[in-house]
Amino acid sequence: MKSNALLTSLFVLLSTLSALAGGDKVFKNADKWIPADFDTRKGVLLVEKWHVGRQQKIIDKVYGQMDGKMKESYPYKYEMVDFADLKDAKYSDKDQYRYVIRFANSMTDMSSGGGVTSADNDFYIYDRKQDKKYPLTMRGTAYPKDCFDGMINTIVARLKSL
Repeated sequence: MKSNALLTSLFVLLSTLSALAGGDKVFKNADKWIPADFDTRKGVLLVEKWHVGRQQKIIDKVYGQMDGKMKESYPYKYEMVDFADLKDAKYSDKDQYRYVIRFANSMTDMSSGGGVTSADNDFYIYDRKQDKKYPLTMRGTAYPKDCFDGMINTIVARLKSL
């Protein structure tokens, strides 16, 4: 019982520190997950909203933080969008609305008794024009906003270098 409380406390502490540290980092592995021809300066970068049922209020708060990050750091056009809505006529121009940042989550059982689970939240770029999923950033964390911040910083740095 004490070990579960200790692990929970450690998880909360690490999540909090992770959330505070994500602001301006740039991932050094961008060549592995940003498409070679990625350029959203004249188009619209789409950021997928995801739904998790009973924890939606928490996710909506994270969306607000992600949108704040985009407003603060991303100097080009973007939209937060439900993936299902991409079938709407508005998004039919796959040159204008080519790339989507999508969320990926994995859960790992870290104990033989099945009591402790680790969450890894990461993001990847999906190319709608080529129907291609690019690799994850491999910088996933328990707190999705931290990974998202680093991804956006890295994308902006790449676009500014073009």
